[in-house]
Amino acid sequence: MSRKIATLAILLAISLVIGGMTTTLGATEGDRTGVESNASESLQDDQTANETTVTFEDQTSNGTVVTVDEVTLEDGGFVAIHDRELLNGSVLDSVLGSSEYLEAGTHENVTVELDRPVNESQTLLAVAYQDTNDDEEFDFVESQGEEDGAYTIENQIVVDAAFVNVEEEPGDEETETPEETDTPEETETPEETETPEETETPEETTTAPGEVTTEEPTDEVDSLLVSEFDAPSTLSTDDELAVSATVSNPGDETINESVELRVDGTVIERQEVEVEPGESQRVEFSVDAGTLEVEPGDSFVEVLTRDFGQVERLTVEDSETSD
Repeated sequence: MSRKIATLAILLAISLVIGGMTTTLGATEGDRTGVESNASESLQDDQTANETTVTFEDQTSNGTVVTVDEVTLEDGGFVAIHDRELLNGSVLDSVLGSSEYLEAGTHENVTVELDRPVNESQTLLAVAYQDTNDDEEFDFVESQGEEDGAYTIENQIVVDAAFVNVEEEPGDEETETPEETDTPEETETPEETETPEETETPEETTTAPGEVTTEEPTDEVDSLLVSEFDAPSTLSTDDELAVSATVSNPGDETINESVELRVDGTVIERQEVEVEPGESQRVEFSVDAGTLEVEPGDSFVEVLTRDFGQVERLTVEDSETSD
């Protein structure tokens, strides 16, 4: 079976739904209108306790259904599946499907039917959501994020990542076998039926999984994981923005990759790193705040690799006002 890749903690810092207002991970200044002073106040009321967890293991699927191994919800709610566009700030459009309403407590092997099936193997994200309007229906997407916001713990959403192998359903291949057995109905039929079943079946079962073997996730998931993200919560316009994070290689081959520092979705700096299998490396960025094209107010600072990243809220203060 495919092995666990890693638990992905995305420091959204209330970037999903706060007080009935939405924004995205890579929001521009126009997108962030109205999410400033009210957001920080709403954050205090929107935090959820530590009795909420999600465990999402690597698995094989036909692309229409996935299984979340374990979900614990403090006040009940849902678990929703996102594709990797969530990391690029696409909060609503990245939702592929959600579970039925789950009562408060722990649930195992939660089946999630995907409203938008996936056609190729990829990393998916399982996120825990509340039922804020108590109607036992997942309204987050339909309400444009005004209802059923994500569970958060210390400004982090509760999320886990898994690599999902997508295989073709065997049913389509088996439909051809009965057609061959229908033609000869004589005494030779059993011999002809046994021969294709013994000969063709192994060929089909080795060919199909051969394209999405359980070892392939290690080859395909060749992006560095991001953890231990350290960034300031406030920044004066005459200060220096110092950000650091740890990037690690969970695979079996050396990864050469670009690590990006972004502010409000704009790439500020890039560093090329090389990390050996099973190793980690600390990446540090330092930028003069005066060179950043940001206005005083709320922004988002991110450290991203190709497939993974962490994001934190950053309050920019005018140096003249703060003095």
